[in-house]
Amino acid sequence: MLCSPVCQVIDVVESSDKMVNDVADEELEDAITGLDAVERRIKRIQNDLSARFSREVIGLDGEGLQDVPEVKSSPSGSEKNGEIGRRLSQTEDELSELPGSFSSGTVPRRKKLGSLNDDDSDDATSVGSGESTFSRTDRYGFLGGSQYALWDDPISAAVSRRRERKWVSMLKRWDYYRKNKFSKVILRCRKGVPTSIRGKAWQHLCGAHELIEKNPGVFEDLLKQPGDQRVLDEITRDLHRQFPLHEMFEDKNGPGQQELFKILKAYSILKPYEGYCQSQGPIASVLLMQMPSEAAFWCLVAICEFYVPGYYAPGLEQFHVDCNVLMAFLKKTAPVVHKHLEKQRIEPILFVTEWFMCAYCRSLPWPSVLRVWDMFLCERIKVLFRVALVLLKFSLGRGKNLKLCPTMYETLQVLKQLPDEITKPEFLIPHAEKINISVFDIEKERRKQREKRLKGNSRSNGN
Repeated sequence: MLCSPVCQVIDVVESSDKMVNDVADEELEDAITGLDAVERRIKRIQNDLSARFSREVIGLDGEGLQDVPEVKSSPSGSEKNGEIGRRLSQTEDELSELPGSFSSGTVPRRKKLGSLNDDDSDDATSVGSGESTFSRTDRYGFLGGSQYALWDDPISAAVSRRRERKWVSMLKRWDYYRKNKFSKVILRCRKGVPTSIRGKAWQHLCGAHELIEKNPGVFEDLLKQPGDQRVLDEITRDLHRQFPLHEMFEDKNGPGQQELFKILKAYSILKPYEGYCQSQGPIASVLLMQMPSEAAFWCLVAICEFYVPGYYAPGLEQFHVDCNVLMAFLKKTAPVVHKHLEKQRIEPILFVTEWFMCAYCRSLPWPSVLRVWDMFLCERIKVLFRVALVLLKFSLGRGKNLKLCPTMYETLQVLKQLPDEITKPEFLIPHAEKINISVFDIEKERRKQREKRLKGNSRSNGN
């Protein structure tokens, strides 16, 4: 029996954040100093990497271009590139050894340089094997695709650093904030968790850090068990589908896919009744991008047990109930959209499945995914409903948009390819905050929908 963490959620958010955190003890100052030192070291390593690249790839020194040696005396292209790749990899390893959350994989790393002539390699990337090996990732590690972030973080460095200091202090006094100032936690999660803190913050928000402490060695013990071979084969077949354009998962049987397999295998053994559900793959992948595999596993356990219980169980009963709950809320908040969907006989399961069961990680731009998850792990299931209502209301709720959707096909296309202007965090998050739905409202509507389903099943069985 797992020890479930106590996680109090307060729905009343303070109207403003006027009081500045006055905690200024020696531990906080040490933490701030440590972050400054990490930042300076990263800068030095980046400068060193740039210098090495200039000397060995481009051939530059202090005087200018070096003389090009004769072809017959130069090493082959693959040998030279392999040597440079090893040196770049060594520098990347120095980055990975930095203290704190910077070592958790949240800092995007340059794609390793391999042989340009290795046509027989089985590790061709999903963006094409003919591309330059210096493919540029975005700040989140994506090599391309719809979730590649084309815009920079709108938060200034000064604001980001100030928020980091507040989160460092808050995590050190987590029990106090969780019990006495959870409204402050909610407010800071809505503003966005700093990138360098996100992995640790998510573990505290969902209670995974307590599960790790109360279940030492359980993750390793689960991995030693053989498991159900049929389930393991199913997990293996799905690995390549999980964010193939992210540098962590692009290589077949690479470290990212191996760690993801471990997480999903361990969960299927821990919860044999649920086993494995395809929608758990994207959830586990997002967690693994932010933290080590054991922490990601316990976060997955917390999400499945305390946030969306019953979503991944056989029959998906709770998910079907929540689809009907969403439609009931939509009828109240955007009746025009609700009428449009009913007229075209569009069942919510046709568009809500990917939204709710994957927590939007396959449906929104990545900056929005992270912001939604910051709120979801803090305020739980109501965030999924609030975001869904915003997307439905603003993608279909305007007269012009409805005229462009005369049939079911056009409507589902809009919901599958959501307009860019409503999915950016600057628009999505403030509008989601304004949706007045509480956990109490959700539970009340769930009871109604369960009663309707029971009555419907009774009629269909002729009772």
